[in-house]
Amino acid sequence: MRFAFIATHAQVLRITTMCRVLQVSKAGYNAWVQRPQVREGWRMRRCWRAPRPSSRRAT
Repeated sequence: MRFAFIATHAQVLRITTMCRVLQVSKAGYNAWVQRPQVREGWRMRRCWRAPRPSSRRAT
């Protein structure tokens, strides 16, 4: 779950910082990313995810 969070937010936040805050090793994250089933599954989920509506109210 932590690695998935890091992968989701990798374009917004620094991976190194997220690994430190979530108390996971960067090597562990990189090993997780390199697994073929993770790469394919994550790519499919990112393609099919619908944009979330904004949680802020319109003013």
